[in-house]
Amino acid sequence: MRPEKIVIELQNICNHKLNIMKQILSLTIAQKEALTNKEDQGINLLNQIIEEKQSLIDIVNQLDHDFITNYEAIKKLLKIDSFEECTEEPVKGFKQLKDTVNEIVNVTKDISQLDKENMEMANSNMNELKAQLKNIKTGKKVINSYNRKYVETPSILIDKKR
Repeated sequence: MRPEKIVIELQNICNHKLNIMKQILSLTIAQKEALTNKEDQGINLLNQIIEEKQSLIDIVNQLDHDFITNYEAIKKLLKIDSFEECTEEPVKGFKQLKDTVNEIVNVTKDISQLDKENMEMANSNMNELKAQLKNIKTGKKVINSYNRKYVETPSILIDKKR
């Protein structure tokens, strides 16, 4: 395959991946909003967002596989080790491809940062729920101890006056 065709294919893959990564970024932002909403609707929305993100991640994984295949082919044809080595444009569209890859990296960094914040928020919510459950269990034990019917046992030994 000619290098120009490979670069075009790589550019198409990167454009598709960039669009999906932007969708993942918007879902990650929505995920953060769902984490702040602690009602049942927020939890259901959070589950839905996670499922959508996972399906998009699966698509990205396939695109990455396709990209790597073409990337290895172009590296062999151009006799380079990486895109960063090329200071000039060896093939038409190569600079645009590098720019798109850099944009994907930046979006990925944004997603990673938001995911880290979301994880901290999820852990915080989890700790709050644990504390609430502990209080509920303690309250339940107290209520049960007050509601327990005491069994009165009759005295077996009766003292008699002599």
